[in-house]
Amino acid sequence: LRPLEPDDFNLLYKWENEIDAWISGNCSAPFSRHALWQYLKSYNCDIYATHEVRMIVLHAGKAVGMVDVFNFDALNSRAEVGVFVDKAHRRSGLGEVALRIAVENYAFGRLSLNQVYCTIRRSNEAALALFRQAGFANEVELPQWISCGNGVFEDAVIMQRFSNR
Repeated sequence: LRPLEPDDFNLLYKWENEIDAWISGNCSAPFSRHALWQYLKSYNCDIYATHEVRMIVLHAGKAVGMVDVFNFDALNSRAEVGVFVDKAHRRSGLGEVALRIAVENYAFGRLSLNQVYCTIRRSNEAALALFRQAGFANEVELPQWISCGNGVFEDAVIMQRFSNR
């Protein structure tokens, strides 16, 4: 994993505008190049200031995905975590490795958090399996939590993982 850099602009533009990924996030419209460039120019990796950190997943020196640590709550010693892997590298094990590094080395190591959690669509079986493999458990289902559009809602699953302190 490495920090987000301005050179990641084209990849970020591609990934953020992948319609399939919108289903798993809270994106309601495409990102313009201008808006994304402004975000990158002002990006601050201080999680205590912004409550989020984005890291690029590398494989053989090439960017293949991102890990986000967000909704950082220092008072309650927790944060939400998400992972995105480019279509060409999905189901390769890279997502699990990146997730474990972000959780164990960054969230539990550097930040000394008590727990991390994730929110996943009930229908996203690949993501549910990925987070289970990375040690997340204690699943709670939230009925009709995520809007699919046209008045249709899907259940979400919250999973968490505690540090081994």
